[in-house]
Amino acid sequence: MKRLATVLITSCLILALHGTALSIECIPPEKATETAIQKMLKDIFPYKRVCKTPVKGVYEVIGKGNRIIYVDPVSGSVLLGILVKDGKNLTQMRHDALIEDFVKSLPLEKAVKMGEGPKVVIEFSDPDCPFCRKAHKYFSTRKDVTLYTFLFPITSIHPQAYKKSLHILCSEDPAKEYDRVLSGEYDQKLDALKPCEEKASTLEEHMKLGEEAGVEGTPSFFIKGRFVRGFNQPLIEQLLE
Repeated sequence: MKRLATVLITSCLILALHGTALSIECIPPEKATETAIQKMLKDIFPYKRVCKTPVKGVYEVIGKGNRIIYVDPVSGSVLLGILVKDGKNLTQMRHDALIEDFVKSLPLEKAVKMGEGPKVVIEFSDPDCPFCRKAHKYFSTRKDVTLYTFLFPITSIHPQAYKKSLHILCSEDPAKEYDRVLSGEYDQKLDALKPCEEKASTLEEHMKLGEEAGVEGTPSFFIKGRFVRGFNQPLIEQLLE
């Protein structure tokens, strides 16, 4: 990451606000302000959009993986922390709204669907990830869940995961093949895998969606508007109650 002398990083900031309107609507700044922010964050923080905040001169910047920072373009400061008003965490509210919009936009028809239960869980999974395999065993026992799995092979630590992911998507029954792969059936029989080029673009889309969601490790889940990192079984069970 490049460093600019004009940017001050504040590692922990909590702004407590009173007497201002509470809203998570994104109101963009004036053009000149956005140009200044764009110049300020160039090569430092790629972002999707900028919104005004209740704090005069401080702007909310939404980046990759729905990461939120705040900036003061006049002083050239980047503020890392949460924005609170009347006991309400505006940063968390924005993040929840971003997750809700993201989940609604997901092409679930392109995911590997398992189960027919009334409770929906969306997962990003690496077929060679040990905790993904534990999660698969767990959800196999949950008859009240419909699981939509997007494949997110992390080849830097699981070099065969991409090939296995492509094999799953290329199969006639991806859900059945997902179960076979995560059970370890192909771990010693890699030559039996049948990846195909026809599904390469689908797998790339799965991976891109994971990046947009802020997935940095697997498994990762979206459950009732919450983003759950890792196979946190107590939290998952709590959210599915």
